[in-house]
Amino acid sequence: MANTSNLQRAAQMCISFLLLMTAVSSECNRRLIIHTLSYEGCQPRRLLSRACDGSCASFARPSVDISGELARYCECCKQTETTIVETFLRCPNSDGRSFRRKRILVNIPTACACRPCSALPAYIIAAEDVLQNGKRSPSFDFLSQMNGTVLHEDDGDDSIAERSKLSKVVKGQL
Repeated sequence: MANTSNLQRAAQMCISFLLLMTAVSSECNRRLIIHTLSYEGCQPRRLLSRACDGSCASFARPSVDISGELARYCECCKQTETTIVETFLRCPNSDGRSFRRKRILVNIPTACACRPCSALPAYIIAAEDVLQNGKRSPSFDFLSQMNGTVLHEDDGDDSIAERSKLSKVVKGQL
């Protein structure tokens, strides 16, 4: 018995050390990007902006607490502070000779950091995997997108796109 507890303690220390080393190598920063904003019937506009970009700590390892299970941990590079920037698109009127301006609000990160990828605890995700026979439910996919688990190039702008009825938001790297 003493050997088992010593072995578990040594394993936990090794894992803690590995996590510390992984955390040190995590890097999450703001970077410059170019958005191309478009709205139905309006002229597209390129906008110099910022985005959170980088890699953060994550792992899946054998659990020291539950035999035969995996312990999972995931952090994602996310915005911690944002600001709303107002911009305008030129939209031709029905006569084709004059233009109106369409006000667009864009949410831009002002600070970024490594944060947990999901607000859902790992045991809920694992239980759902069992219930769905290895497939995630549509409700989980929606929640994971909202929490940043599923990374898309347009991640973080979806709410602005919906609010301003943008037909698309395309990001490109400078």
